[in-house]
Amino acid sequence: SGVSNSEEGRIGHLSDRESEVFRFLGEGWRSRDIAERMGISVKTVDTYRERIKQKLDLSDFRQLYHFAIRWAVRRAEDGLPR
Repeated sequence: SGVSNSEEGRIGHLSDRESEVFRFLGEGWRSRDIAERMGISVKTVDTYRERIKQKLDLSDFRQLYHFAIRWAVRRAEDGLPR
């Protein structure tokens, strides 16, 4: 199933850079690829991932990854930009 409206609201609290990392995660990108695309280090991507997990109240990367994918799928199904 997709992301609920309350979950979507929490995503709205992410910074622009965190949102960008979140979007790339939802598209299945690896940290190294995200870092290259954004022109930052892998360590910085990992820092963003940790902040995203905290802001979305997720306990581990697996939950973050699945949540990001659900969000990306919902956006695609709704015809919204990613």
